Amino acid sequence: MSNAWADSMLNVLWRDLSRRGLEDPSVRRQCRADYVAACEYLVRERPGIGLITGFYIPTANCWESDGPPGAIFLGRCLSRLGYPVCFYAEFDLADILRYALALCGEAVPVVTYPPAETCAAWWQQERRRFNDREVCLVVIERPGPAHTPDSVLAQCGDERRIRDFLAMVPASNWDRLHTMSGQDVTEYHWPVHHWLEKSQARVLAIGDGGNEIGMGKLLWDGIARNVFHGARIACRIPADWLIVSSVSNWGAYAVATGICHLCGATQILADLAQPDLEKQLWQEVCQRYCLCDGVTGQPACRGEDFSIDGQPWQVHASVLEAIISALRADHHPSSC
Repeated sequence: MSNAWADSMLNVLWRDLSRRGLEDPSVRRQCRADYVAACEYLVRERPGIGLITGFYIPTANCWESDGPPGAIFLGRCLSRLGYPVCFYAEFDLADILRYALALCGEAVPVVTYPPAETCAAWWQQERRRFNDREVCLVVIERPGPAHTPDSVLAQCGDERRIRDFLAMVPASNWDRLHTMSGQDVTEYHWPVHHWLEKSQARVLAIGDGGNEIGMGKLLWDGIARNVFHGARIACRIPADWLIVSSVSNWGAYAVATGICHLCGATQILADLAQPDLEKQLWQEVCQRYCLCDGVTGQPACRGEDFSIDGQPWQVHASVLEAIISALRADHHPSSC
């Protein structure tokens, strides 16, 4: 994959990224390199895929609308390309994912998390699902634990940064999961980060706010400086590859597009990237289950709209249209 083509994707992903505080040249370079490397790895190695998503918003008493649509989109794409795919989620979110997949007619398994203390043994058994092949865990819009003095020191080895950290971050925030406004949501989420640390799987993470799993690949002080509440909410968990996006769903769309680009599988993506059908799918999901807009805290489905991260569906539709246009413009025969 050429850097020029990757940049065309990043230009779509990074629309309005300045509102997130992560629009920085060094972040873009890192993101481009990771995007290219992740897509090439997924096509070259064809690992089993474990998809993880879910950001719970307590004030709305439901899961947010950024994450599940991107995960379902990417999972459907990879399944159609012949990858073994499985979703992992908490019980109530698992029901939402299963329903969305059923509406699509996709037979992809959704597994609920075990008791946290049994994680290691559970994963040893669970990975048999993938016939002992290498596994890549793809984490989309999932909160991760905030930094601690030890994690900041490990990142930079600079005692001055530790002094800054201690001055800015109360101990009550250390190693806790937070919303973008700084609310502690640890108790609402299964500890995915413990699984990642024990799994020995490769990890591709997609996030948009600095507080998600994978953002530990970026320096704490950069997030602290540029993101509102960043010092307290910045996640300490890194990933093998990190894709920063204005909206995390868009990052998932871009990964699917990159894989189809490398495979020449234009039609698979074209069948999926239909804005009207995608909107209809999630409106049907919302007729049975609650999803909220993670920025406004309001129901994601209001009237004829389906909003994500404070933006109406029209904005997200334009992203789907842009990525399929980019793929069609650079079509080449299938190699997958």
